[in-house]
Amino acid sequence: MNEKGESMSNNAKVAADLRSFLQLSLPPVAVSFPDVAPDNVPHFDGVVPAGCSFWQQAASRTFVTSTQDHALCSIGVHTHHMADPGPSHPSELADALQAMSGLDYVRAEEVAAIPVITREIKYVVYGPLAQFPLDPHVILLFADAGQGLIISEAVARVRQGGAAGAGTARLRGDSAGVNGGSSALSLGCCGARAYLDASSDGIAMWRFPEISSRNIVRRSIPSRALIKPSRCFTRAGVKISKRESSRPCASRSNGFRPKV
Repeated sequence: MNEKGESMSNNAKVAADLRSFLQLSLPPVAVSFPDVAPDNVPHFDGVVPAGCSFWQQAASRTFVTSTQDHALCSIGVHTHHMADPGPSHPSELADALQAMSGLDYVRAEEVAAIPVITREIKYVVYGPLAQFPLDPHVILLFADAGQGLIISEAVARVRQGGAAGAGTARLRGDSAGVNGGSSALSLGCCGARAYLDASSDGIAMWRFPEISSRNIVRRSIPSRALIKPSRCFTRAGVKISKRESSRPCASRSNGFRPKV
């Protein structure tokens, strides 16, 4: 099997495990930042109001974008450090940040903390992880609170106690994971909440940066042992099993108690 075929096979296995064990409603999405546009990946053929819209498009098809495809999203062009932005980009970015500052959404002193990819980006490839032809730089998961609990415990287990989700990015969560950052929870920005059907009030996005993130996914999340503990806590007085001999996880009247 060649390198491309091996990447796709690994990606498909990780995606299948994630979707099966976490019961995700939206497929895992992969993002990569190649220096050359892949020959076998079509260029995006539409127009989007914001770069985060690509995440939702990528749940069903693979495509490559360049700077012009992100042009309507000055924040995305900035955070992705897109190559050769148009001459109007600096003023458009300033206007966007000024508008956010006027709403007290992003304050002037917070601008420097917005995650920006350190190297210049020429192309961004998006697509379903299961069919992704490259090694992804970032894997994105859209998860509810219950699924997020399992993810955070899995990441912490691989890190041997390191917590996940401690640092979250409001603006363009996929760029935040490229500069060697850690796996984390991102609630998205107000734009993502407005433009993405997937970003409902009960859903948050998890990012797994770098190819090493797949080790977290492969070693931890596709394991029933990590899902089982999250179901072993319930409110007092609720029975999990009708069979008294099954030693259920149900808590007793004095509060929460795990199965032992």
